Amino acid sequence: MTEKEVIEEVEMWNWNLNIFEIYDSVRHESELDQNKLLNYAFKFFNQDSMIGDLAYHLDVELEKVETSDYGRVVAKIEKELP
Repeated sequence: MTEKEVIEEVEMWNWNLNIFEIYDSVRHESELDQNKLLNYAFKFFNQDSMIGDLAYHLDVELEKVETSDYGRVVAKIEKELP
């Protein structure tokens, strides 16, 4: 499976399929394709725990996803004391 095919397949799922349908979609793929699909899906779906559980069930090792605090909104409210 090419990188483009992986991207198209996972983005086609885009929450239109439930986890059982995703399992049916990937269980007959080769180990290499399962690895590509589930690693991309794990990143695409923002490290969704069900994708992680499915990867564990299929014995696919997920690549470590680096996280950052960029984009988080941090509000600091300062009050003046009376």
